[in-house]
Amino acid sequence: MNRRETLIIGASGFVGWYLMTALRQDRPVTGTYTHHRLPGLISLDMTDTENMRRVFDQVQPELVLCPARHSYVEGVERDPEGTRKFNIHPFSPLLELVRSAGSCLVFFSTEYVFDGTAGPYSEDAPTNPINEYGRQKLAVERMIQSALENYLIIRLSAPYGWEYQNKNFVVNLLRDLRAEKPVAVPCDQIVTPTYIVNFVCAVKALVVTGCTGVYHVAGSEPMVRTEFAKLVAEVFDLDSTLVRPVLTSELNLLAPRPVSAGLKTERAQARLGFRLTPPKEGLKAMRATEAEYAACFSELQRKSCESD
Repeated sequence: MNRRETLIIGASGFVGWYLMTALRQDRPVTGTYTHHRLPGLISLDMTDTENMRRVFDQVQPELVLCPARHSYVEGVERDPEGTRKFNIHPFSPLLELVRSAGSCLVFFSTEYVFDGTAGPYSEDAPTNPINEYGRQKLAVERMIQSALENYLIIRLSAPYGWEYQNKNFVVNLLRDLRAEKPVAVPCDQIVTPTYIVNFVCAVKALVVTGCTGVYHVAGSEPMVRTEFAKLVAEVFDLDSTLVRPVLTSELNLLAPRPVSAGLKTERAQARLGFRLTPPKEGLKAMRATEAEYAACFSELQRKSCESD
């Protein structure tokens, strides 16, 4: 792919920020934010079609990546219509803009498009979401496949890594373990934990080599969530007995969760020149870079305050 302008919609979020960091190393990139303003990003409200049109006119992107979403699974289940206004409805005008610009769209989806009865899943496995978040993601996947020929849908599972907004499972688990708080973790959910740094490198490689269609990009080893949590404790020299195994049904969650989930990654792995990271290796990389990312996020916070 030529090094023309790339647009990342949702560059202030977890996945978006890492994509921005990786892609801008060798191509011009414009990133957007909605609520979480960061230095160097432009404002974009996906529910405002004219706002999206102005951004497309300004950037004229060859490549559009869209990690933006309302991803709080419980919140989506509680307010399906309200969250569809952000997670689904804006994609009709967005797909029209992408098609008119001749852009390639990269959309980020989830293992939650599957029902969790027979995972890990390949790309061609039948979809059957059991919660609203999965239904919304699948709806957009189908819209993209109907409207575009030049697209890449990437599904991921249980992403983790250092995060500016401190929202993902591992960051929150570390906070609680360091405070010596017991943490209830499902002992009946299987996922394929995905190290975010390795993930964005894989996404970049798939984009550069012109891959289209549906790809699963995730960690290389399925794990029960409790075993992953205990591995986090082990790698960071924390007390693993604070991890309290519970059944998903005991957590009183509003949104059903796939139990036997996770993603098979053979299709993506065959196109990559490097392997997808197993959980222990990803966690060790996290530990080795904690001070580096803390300094980076502190600088982001300082610059954000200065620009307000």
